Amino acid sequence: MWVQDCYKKGITTNSNMIQRKAKSLYDNLKQKKGEESKAGEFRASNGWFDNFRMWFNLKNVKITGEAASAN
Repeated sequence: MWVQDCYKKGITTNSNMIQRKAKSLYDNLKQKKGEESKAGEFRASNGWFDNFRMWFNLKNVKITGEAASAN
């Protein structure tokens, strides 16, 4: 939902932003449950991001300006 919201608002996202947001959400949920994050738990790694990107069919394509209007 966060990624979609950024897209709707015209905010450009990248893998680092999404990974940080995912880790932040994880940490907040753990804190609400009264648990502390432990070593070896969710890290929002590059591998995780690749799977996330494929699962939600995110493309890393940005078309702007005159190049977008070419025949």
